[in-house]
Amino acid sequence: MEESADSGIIRAAAASDIGLVRSRNEDGVWLGDSFLRTGQCSTSMNAGTGRGVFLAVADGVGGAAAGDVASKFVLEEMACLIDEAPRSLTPESGGPWFKETAARVNAALVECGESRNELRGMATTLTGVYF
Repeated sequence: MEESADSGIIRAAAASDIGLVRSRNEDGVWLGDSFLRTGQCSTSMNAGTGRGVFLAVADGVGGAAAGDVASKFVLEEMACLIDEAPRSLTPESGGPWFKETAARVNAALVECGESRNELRGMATTLTGVYF
C-alpha cells in the first residue's frame, strides 16, 4: 500500500491463492470496492472524497464449515456498514464505532450460520484498515 500525501490517492495491491492444503480458497481480500478470492489485483482509490477507503483481509477458518462463505460475508457486510459510517468519525470515535460494527457483523455471521446446516460453525478472521 502506498499513499501520496499531496493527492490523497491510495494505491493497494493484493494476491491470494488456494495454497497447498485446502481444496478451495477460503480467504478473501477487500480493496476499496472490490472483492478478491483468488488471483491478483491492484487499484488506486481517492481517500480525499469524504467517503473513505476500506482495505481488509478475511481468512476463512480452515477445518470449520464454509470458511469461504464466512470470509466473503464478513468483508461485504463490513464494507456495506462502512459506507454508512458517520463522516464525522475521528481517531477517538472511530475505535468504538468499528468495535461495535464488527460485533454487529459477527452477530449477523452467526445468525447466517445457524440458518443453514451446511453453514453451521462457519468462521473467519478479519483484519482491516480504514482511511
